[in-house]
Amino acid sequence: MKRMTVLMLVFFIMMIVSGCQFLDDTRRPETVQSKMMETRTVGRSGTVGIQSVFSNRVITRAPDATAFGSGVVFFESDSHYYAITNFHVVDFSDYAYYEYTVFTLEHDDVPAELEYFDASKDLAIISFTRSLDGVQVLPFGTVEETVLTRDEMLISVGFPSELNAVVTYGEYLGLGRTDKVDFDVITHSALIYPGNSGGPLLNLHGNVIGINTWSSVNERDRFMAIGLFEIHEFLKTWDYEDNPYQHD
Repeated sequence: MKRMTVLMLVFFIMMIVSGCQFLDDTRRPETVQSKMMETRTVGRSGTVGIQSVFSNRVITRAPDATAFGSGVVFFESDSHYYAITNFHVVDFSDYAYYEYTVFTLEHDDVPAELEYFDASKDLAIISFTRSLDGVQVLPFGTVEETVLTRDEMLISVGFPSELNAVVTYGEYLGLGRTDKVDFDVITHSALIYPGNSGGPLLNLHGNVIGINTWSSVNERDRFMAIGLFEIHEFLKTWDYEDNPYQHD
């Protein structure tokens, strides 16, 4: 009996040591760095730049305004890619004519079409042909699959001022509020610039957990993203025959 107790104690200690070793492995700098590089690559492949040109000139249609933003490619059909972005990136409400262009990390570009939007959520969907190379789809996981913890490392990707898919790193700060929308938003410290609007916020596993949208007016190191719950609610209302998010 005594020998059995000793053996069980030894086994228990070995399990604890093994568990500690596993936890230590996941926290090693080289492991974190590897995940960061993998997520950086995935995020840049699934993010596109968006140029919006607006005009009220009936004859020449010369541009009256030009806006730049970013988008997350979340779905593909046989002929097109579909990207989600912020509505304020493509907001045409003050203009008679508008056109959109999508461009990639390799500077390739194609015309894009506005498919659907919800101004109250500041979200929109654009489509463009699958003629662009190097584009990767980044589907949105469920809220349950992407639970965030305080100070968890997050990654922002975007095309500020036509720059090539700029990547920044920061931490999850919690949920917050803004007067722009009537729902809670993700707050984080992964720096975003003008032009990052509509780009993805990812965790270290490469999962999109939000759409970057605003900078804080009062705090320089606090930025805001629309979370997965609102994104899924928006996508469910998109009237598209093969919409995979209508059946979540």
